[in-house]
Amino acid sequence: MPATTTHRRLSPFALLLALLVIPSCAGTYPPDGGGTSGDILLEDLNPKLLPIAIEDDGNTKDVIYKSRVNYKPKTALANGKTDKRLMLKAKQDDASLRAFLEPDLFATQSTIHARVGFDPAKVDGLVDGTSLAFLELVLDASPPVDGDSSIRTLEAVYDAASGGLLVRATDGLGPLGKPILFDGASEVVLQFRDTGATLFLEAGTPTGDFYFNFNTQVVHSEALIADGIQPPRSVAWGVDGLDKKGTFFLNQLLLAGTFPAIGATETAIVQTLIGSFDESFHASPIFAFDLQTATDDVDLARAALVTAIADIEAALGAADGGGGFDEVTQGELALKSANKALKLAEKTVAQGNKLLDKGKTNVLPVAKKALKIAQFTQLAIAQMAGFRSKSKNKVEKMGSVISW
Repeated sequence: MPATTTHRRLSPFALLLALLVIPSCAGTYPPDGGGTSGDILLEDLNPKLLPIAIEDDGNTKDVIYKSRVNYKPKTALANGKTDKRLMLKAKQDDASLRAFLEPDLFATQSTIHARVGFDPAKVDGLVDGTSLAFLELVLDASPPVDGDSSIRTLEAVYDAASGGLLVRATDGLGPLGKPILFDGASEVVLQFRDTGATLFLEAGTPTGDFYFNFNTQVVHSEALIADGIQPPRSVAWGVDGLDKKGTFFLNQLLLAGTFPAIGATETAIVQTLIGSFDESFHASPIFAFDLQTATDDVDLARAALVTAIADIEAALGAADGGGGFDEVTQGELALKSANKALKLAEKTVAQGNKLLDKGKTNVLPVAKKALKIAQFTQLAIAQMAGFRSKSKNKVEKMGSVISW
């Protein structure tokens, strides 16, 4: 896990989704404006909500792709919550599936990992030495010096004799490094770790419920081209070689690294929305203690929303002329969410001023509405990042910010 220079806990979901908007903007590499560092953990890999695509391999219905399914071997975490994971289950023999984030991540000096596993009580359809789950990294621009292919894959292959998983690495042309057998382990962590000079392909067994609870061993390592430009990366995951009913589970997809600045249009709007989110969130019941201050904070949130809405409308209007948003950005949905937040902010400011005029001091009527304003605002940020739902509640189930 790479060390980070700053750790912040304010506006966690807004920051998560602001980071997600970064890869949604196409362009040349390296981008202008530097970058930002952050670690995010995605717990819900739902293509209906996030810009995730299922590769068309000629049969897109041979594997069930279902997010947030109870992971049977571990029905509850230490904190009492149900352990929910992405389920990939074969509907027929010789089934395979590859899913990927539609935009490139453009992460440099990054760490990307995920947990994959199977239910040892239900191994029907898992073929010894053939059925596997994988995590894949694509180095689009500057592939490592000693490889002809820009694909690096870590595969967790079912091993019937040990009841565990054999982890091996490939580059798309053949094997890399030395496979490691995790005897009796029904779950492993697959990890790519880029130090800037070296790319490590690693695997290990979990030691606890949390994303950082695992031990790693190096399966393969190689030097990266030191030309001053780090290669863009895209991330994929999936299964291969499953027979009917064969099932793997995947969760805790960690994206950690330095991400470049996004396009000017999205950058300005997201920054304005984050500013609005901060003001309304600070006026919520968690922080608000004074009616006047809370009302003033909501008014600042209102003013920022006015600016953001005008910028979104301008970008949508410019779309036909070749400007506007990237195709992943859900501008229309973001506009509706921002307008909902604005209308509620206007009503809340009026209510707060009326209470103040009457000499009232109870902050809760304003604070409770401020929280709803923050929720609609973070939904707008999510939609700017390609989030395809209209539900403000679903945003908070997608993942969490580790650091920023």
